[in-house]
Amino acid sequence: MATEETTTTPLVKPKSAYAHFQKHVMSSIRSELNQVGSAGNDASIAAQVDGAGVDLGVVQREVSARWANLTPEEREPYLDAARADRLRYEEECLARDRQVEEERARKREERDRIDGKRERKPTAAEVAREKKRPAKPLTEEQVESKRARQELVSQARSERDALRAEEQRQKDELAAKKAGSASARLQYLLSQSDIFKHFGVTEPKKTTTSKKAKKSEREEDDELLHDKHDTVRLTVQPSVIKFGTMRQYQLEGLSWMVNLANQGINGILADEMGLGKTLQTISVLGYFKEFQNVSGPHIVLVPKSTLSNWLAEFARWCPSLRAVKFHGDKDERQRMIDDVLCPGTSNDDRRFDVCVTTFEMCLKAKTTLCKFAWRYLIIDEAHRIKNESSQFSTVVRMLATEHRLLLTGTPLQNNLHELWALLNFLLPDVFSSSEQFDEWFNLDTEDEEAKKQMITQLHRILRPFMLRRLKADVEKSLPPKKETLLFVGMTPMQKALYKTLLLRDMNTLTGGTTASKSALQNIVMQLRKCCGHPYLFEGQEDRTLPPMGEHLVDNCGKMVLMDKLLRRLKERGSRVLIFSQMTRVLDIMEDYCRMRQHEYCRIDGQTSYDEREASIDAYNRPNSSKFIFLLSTRAGGLGINLYTADIVILYDSDWNPQADLQAQDRAHRIGQKKEVHVYRFVTSNSVEEKIIERAQQKLKLDAMVVQQGRLQEKQKNLSKADMLDMIRFGADEVFRANDDQQITDDDIDAILANGEARTEEMNQKMQAHDKGDLLNFKLDGGNMQVVDGVDYSKEKERLEELKRLADLEFAKTLADGMGKRERRTVLKTDEVSSKVKASKLKQLPKALRLPRMDEWQFFQRHRLVELHEIEVAAYEAAKATSHDDLKDANFLSPELQEEKDALLREAFADWNKPQFFLFVKLLGRYGRANLTAVAREMSKPLDEVTRYAETFWRRGPELNDWEKLRKSIEKGESKLLEIERLAEQTALKVKRYENPLEDLVINYQGKGGKLFTEEEDRLLLCLVNTYGYGAWDKIKREIHQADVCTFDYYLKSRSSAELGRRCDALMRICEKDNLDFEQKEKRDSALKAELQQQRKDLAERIAAAKADLNRNQARVDEMIMKEAKKMQAQREAKRAKKEGKAPAVEKKASATDMSESLVEELVQMIATSSDKEASTIALKFCAKHVKCQLSSILQQIQHIATPMANAKEGQPSWDIHMDYLNYLPTKKRPASVLTSDEQQGDAKRLPKSPWSPTAMKQASTPTNSKKAKKALRTRSP
Repeated sequence: MATEETTTTPLVKPKSAYAHFQKHVMSSIRSELNQVGSAGNDASIAAQVDGAGVDLGVVQREVSARWANLTPEEREPYLDAARADRLRYEEECLARDRQVEEERARKREERDRIDGKRERKPTAAEVAREKKRPAKPLTEEQVESKRARQELVSQARSERDALRAEEQRQKDELAAKKAGSASARLQYLLSQSDIFKHFGVTEPKKTTTSKKAKKSEREEDDELLHDKHDTVRLTVQPSVIKFGTMRQYQLEGLSWMVNLANQGINGILADEMGLGKTLQTISVLGYFKEFQNVSGPHIVLVPKSTLSNWLAEFARWCPSLRAVKFHGDKDERQRMIDDVLCPGTSNDDRRFDVCVTTFEMCLKAKTTLCKFAWRYLIIDEAHRIKNESSQFSTVVRMLATEHRLLLTGTPLQNNLHELWALLNFLLPDVFSSSEQFDEWFNLDTEDEEAKKQMITQLHRILRPFMLRRLKADVEKSLPPKKETLLFVGMTPMQKALYKTLLLRDMNTLTGGTTASKSALQNIVMQLRKCCGHPYLFEGQEDRTLPPMGEHLVDNCGKMVLMDKLLRRLKERGSRVLIFSQMTRVLDIMEDYCRMRQHEYCRIDGQTSYDEREASIDAYNRPNSSKFIFLLSTRAGGLGINLYTADIVILYDSDWNPQADLQAQDRAHRIGQKKEVHVYRFVTSNSVEEKIIERAQQKLKLDAMVVQQGRLQEKQKNLSKADMLDMIRFGADEVFRANDDQQITDDDIDAILANGEARTEEMNQKMQAHDKGDLLNFKLDGGNMQVVDGVDYSKEKERLEELKRLADLEFAKTLADGMGKRERRTVLKTDEVSSKVKASKLKQLPKALRLPRMDEWQFFQRHRLVELHEIEVAAYEAAKATSHDDLKDANFLSPELQEEKDALLREAFADWNKPQFFLFVKLLGRYGRANLTAVAREMSKPLDEVTRYAETFWRRGPELNDWEKLRKSIEKGESKLLEIERLAEQTALKVKRYENPLEDLVINYQGKGGKLFTEEEDRLLLCLVNTYGYGAWDKIKREIHQADVCTFDYYLKSRSSAELGRRCDALMRICEKDNLDFEQKEKRDSALKAELQQQRKDLAERIAAAKADLNRNQARVDEMIMKEAKKMQAQREAKRAKKEGKAPAVEKKASATDMSESLVEELVQMIATSSDKEASTIALKFCAKHVKCQLSSILQQIQHIATPMANAKEGQPSWDIHMDYLNYLPTKKRPASVLTSDEQQGDAKRLPKSPWSPTAMKQASTPTNSKKAKKALRTRSP
């Protein structure tokens, strides 16, 4: 492609009208200027004309001047030419684009026809690996081992294929069964209502047969089976259900579920919480095992909090069903899959009947669970799938199931779309389109008759799928549940905090400015926290007081009420469940329980599974001493059975009323013996009243749909107007309230009576609205917004009154000497600060006032306050005695005034809060050592930033959030250190190669580079090594400019963030490679040192062995010499005896008996010898003088010389003693005693051992022998 593009003619860009004019007149202007210059008429032009012609700048200026003087008519031809050129260029561009697209399509087709990835150049390491060595011949044992391994692999593959085949067979059988029941299902739906035709349900086609045609045996069996399953009504429970007797309504629920399954319909069991949905579910599984011989496999998906309860219920009610718990970490799950679940096993070999697991485990083990053909899929708390796009909803739809059953006590929580999500899960072929469902039940119409008709239609749709019974209707033996709203006022601390929160955003509340929805949500959340407890805000609790003092109760209205109520409940023997939305509120309640010595248990979202079960068992244990159970509404309100409690306190209310109902029914359920009282705490004249109001609306609307068949209006999330209305509600009452007012001290009986009256009033209001338009049902607050005889429900008048009250509050605040910007309420006061506040009230002159002295400005607050008190006292004294103007007077001594000025100068009064947080952020970004970069970013002098940094680190622990700030900076610095480490490791990796772009090897973890090729990764590593970590934009620009990336569209299309993530991953790979490389080098160096040591030890052992060999050889030679001399003497004795001569007696030589000539010869031999061994020299000497004994010669050598330690090889190795130096020549030491010819002759003549009989005979042969005489004759002249 590159060659084709290089040969293609480049496109000529279109010319402008000026360019066409320039081309037209350029030559004529140049010739005219040349003529003028040659004539010399114009000196300026003549000066610019040289041998080559007129200067180009002169020509261009002349062209520009003439173009400017053209009229529009004269310019028109050139404009036409420019337009034509533009059209020409556009046509050529289109043609070239078509050509490029065709070429790309051709390349794409070629690439599609080629299997595998795009070809890349192999690295040097890959080439080395590809050079396979010839296989070595295997031994018989290796061949046998290989064959055994192959057999094991083949057997495992066969078993795996058999399991997969069994899995597929079970799924195919299940699919065929569902397809066979599809027509019956559709016919059943149409028999229930014709409305299902609108959702694509059509009557199944009937096959026509002739009158004479007979039914097959299979068709007749299916028809009989269908008739058998027409209607099932159970009057007694299945025999497999043990432990107890099912109630009549539970048998009816069982019959309903069995009939649904027989018709191929999935359903929702939506009984009110506490009516035994768990038992009914277990009974339907037991029914299928007993009557249809279907024991499974079934799967039950439950919340983690109810997992143990489900297993216990299975063991209690239906022990014949083998229920197993599938839960745990990765290793435990894998062990469970291998040992118990065993996907692919037949029904006869299956080791379980029911698999009970949690929603989280279903997501983690979806691959395994999707291998089964489940008979029944049961989901407890089924509102978890109300969002069809969630991950859990997607996974459960992937499971192959025959029947599906949803269990929920709250089938409708928010809107109709969630109802469609449940119906889509049950019957995806019927309710396939949410748009169609929403269009069919669209309430955006004013026709009341049409609305009522839609309500009826929805009721007819829900009737076949959903069964819902209420406790009041079916469980007459269950004690009633009574809910009471207890309204409580605010404490002075809460009112002050509530005012502060409102004043902070008063412009938004009064309509002066607009705020985002998230900002309004934050305001609502802050107000709810204030109602819960003021200690939820940082700095509100006085740390000088004991943490479990009475202030914990006295500073919160709800805590005062709860303290009174719990005292009464404990006296009468009740047990209490306390629910709250916030875990921090539960923390405060734990302190309260310890303070009042109430025994308690606690469950929230952070509680582990084992701790949760232990707490529930401890609370439900007979005669348990636990009085209170603290629970978070969302974590503790699902599936927990706490029927031993009879009191439920809702400390704060959930936005979703169904969550509160779930919490209440933890106690109000089957098994409860007492009447259950629910006390809902509400802070009067606050945002909580509006939350309760909205919750009641949602509850009423839910009842319309589920119980009465009425349709809930499509509700949306809270709008900005709704949230503003909530925030504004009660604000005027808060501003009107006197700070000295206290919450009520009424008796608890009076508080309960008042709460019952308010609850009855709200219920009556609900009933009144129920008589009106149910679809437009809405509470507007009514008379609850009438305060002091003024109705503030009218928006305009209400806002004006609220603004007026806010202005009064601001005026009061200013009168107290506090500015609007001083929002923080500091409660940790002492006598000094109280005196300062008192002094502020006196409106001191500006020169005497202290600055704000925020904590990040690092004032010496305590000393400045002391000096200020002295100054104020002097000012008050002077003011009392003098009537002069005291504004410019000094009231401190010069020393104290100088001290005060120094303290003010050393602080940082011009540093505001944003600058402080920017400073902390920059310290984390650049590190505490790089203050130059911090100063540059802050646009402040370096010396000032340096001084602030020193003060910050020295006095930082005085800040309230010091630990948080310090950890933030250290986290940023650790990131910098990590980046520096990665950069160093990357540079080290790149420097290891001469040409890293071609040779750098990347050891990928796992499956390699995935989308990025190795060439691209090498380029990225080189670029990040050049530009540094974080310079992703520069790297991206370099990639676009690099020639190697000209056709790499994938790499060029990556964003800077994607390139950054890839570079980070590659740098971490480099770090690991370097670590492996260093470890390898250490191992190699250690191995090398070990080998060198081994060589050294071996050389020493060889040298010692050689020395031992030489010594042994010397001893052997001496023994040989003695034996040879003895044999020689015997031969001579025999010869003498034979000749008749007396044998000669040999005289032993000694060191002292040696002649001077022999000593001289031995000295000269030692002086010239390079042998370090004395035995070698002695052997040579004895070889010449046979009669000399070796031991004597060795002894004489020791007297004559000493071996030199540092003698070089080939040089004399002996140091001659002084007594024998006279035997050496005076001028120079001779090179050798023997000539080279003699040495060579001896070497030729002597045998291997000089003491052999032959050698001895040659040495002792007399000269009168024939050979000797012949030798003498040849030598004589």
